[in-house]
Amino acid sequence: MKKHTKSKPTTVTTPPTVQRFVIIGCGGGGSIFLSLSVRFIRSYYKKLGLPFKIILVDGDQYKPKNTERQLFYGRMGNKAQIQAEIIQSEFKDVDVEYFSDFVDEHNIVDFVKEGDFVFAFVDNHRTRKRLSDRCRQLNNIDFYTCGNFYEDGDGHIYIRRDGRDLIQPITKDHPEIEFPTDTAPDKVSCLEEQETSEPQLVFANAHAALSVIDLMYNWLVYKKLKASGIYFDMGEMNQNLAPILLG
Repeated sequence: MKKHTKSKPTTVTTPPTVQRFVIIGCGGGGSIFLSLSVRFIRSYYKKLGLPFKIILVDGDQYKPKNTERQLFYGRMGNKAQIQAEIIQSEFKDVDVEYFSDFVDEHNIVDFVKEGDFVFAFVDNHRTRKRLSDRCRQLNNIDFYTCGNFYEDGDGHIYIRRDGRDLIQPITKDHPEIEFPTDTAPDKVSCLEEQETSEPQLVFANAHAALSVIDLMYNWLVYKKLKASGIYFDMGEMNQNLAPILLG
């Protein structure tokens, strides 16, 4: 496990033959996603005989109040670091690297690179927009993002191949992401974070994470999709598929 705390990610060198899984945000949805997906990714790539790497990015800290809906088993500290330690304690053969940073306009080019599988478990539209725009600059990228309110939410996939969109970015159908009015976490003070945080339900976090897992599994294993997004509402016991918006 490689440690990078407020360092310069540009020093990291990963052979292009290694598939990078970049998870941005290790809180509610991110921690649940990691607890389920890492074991699958490990098994799947071992069967294929292909190398892969898990990269975790989060500038936030786990706090006692997070135990209600985030999986970190009582360990306090930086979220990316704790999740890297959890992965390594269970799977010592998994190459995992973490960065104790929020994604900003400067470091994003070091975190999101050509050929990556990028997963955004963030709680603000400005970061989603920033990540989507970065992915649109690349020739080949798989970008997954999700979000949820208390009982409802959604997950989406954006795919580019050879410099063109196979599926349109989420910004095309979500003006609140295309034109964000909120503030990215790298610009938010601790007081502002307390004032703007909304209550979350662990089951909704799990639904959001599973919607991304559904999309990832179908695209990774079968290379086909029936939808570009999944919407759910636990209160209505309802789930709908978003039509594929071709590039």
